[in-house]
Order: sequence, then structure tokens, then C-alpha cells
Amino acid sequence: MLEGGNAGLTVGGTGDALAGLICGLISQQMDTMEACIAAGTIMNRAGTMLFQDKEYAYTTQDVIGLIPHCLNVYNHES
Repeated sequence: MLEGGNAGLTVGGTGDALAGLICGLISQQMDTMEACIAAGTIMNRAGTMLFQDKEYAYTTQDVIGLIPHCLNVYNHES
């Protein structure tokens, strides 16, 4: 189970973005469980970054915009 995140990730569409990220990682031949963990970690990181900058005033589009950066960081940490 992943820890962290914030209530800002409950805005409409973030679950869809998470599902799309999981599917995208699986389509790149990532193991299903690893894809779920990676996507959760990436979304958590994006939400945390946005919360520090905008508190709760961010949208799903803001989260999606940070996915490439957070994915790059995740790939370098793995």
C-alpha cells in the first residue's frame, strides 16, 4: 500500500488519469503489479508537488501535466 497523497487528488478525473497511466505502463510490457505501484507513486508525487505549489487549487489537467516529469524521476530512482 502506498502512503501519502492529499485530498487534491480526489478531484474529478484523477482516477481516470491513474487508470490511463496504469494501462500505458502495462502496454509498455511492465508487470501489472509494478505498473500499479509505479502509477500510484507517480500520481502521489505529482499531487504532492501541486499541493506545495497550489494547495488544493489544482485540476486533473495540472496532475497530467506533471506525469512526464514524475515518470522520469521514477525511472531514475528505480
